[in-house]
Amino acid sequence: MRRLGDVLHKAYRINLIQIHIHRDEGVRLDDTNVKINHHAHLVFDWQNKTTGKIVTIGRADMSKVQTLTAETLEMERGQVNSKAERLEHGDFRKAMAALDQQIDEKKTTCSKQSSSCSNQSKT
Repeated sequence: MRRLGDVLHKAYRINLIQIHIHRDEGVRLDDTNVKINHHAHLVFDWQNKTTGKIVTIGRADMSKVQTLTAETLEMERGQVNSKAERLEHGDFRKAMAALDQQIDEKKTTCSKQSSSCSNQSKT
């Protein structure tokens, strides 16, 4: 993460001031398995110390930041100029909760059908 901070400082003159590494978020796959979402948050100071103004970058530079990040961290780069839409965190959580509810309803339905089928076979 520090190396990425150095790379972005050289490219855009921004200063990395905080790194927060998260190992506590994820999704429960079943009763015994959890897939952890390892990730980090980096906080940069975007002020040009010479002029006192905030450093701003355009779309092309943002794409370059993604490329530099992938290269520096030895990660796979997402598709350049993708038209994929971003889902906000809250919207994602709502969609996942709805999906979980549908799964639970189907499990309940299947369980009831299985129970009634086994009761019928006993008579």
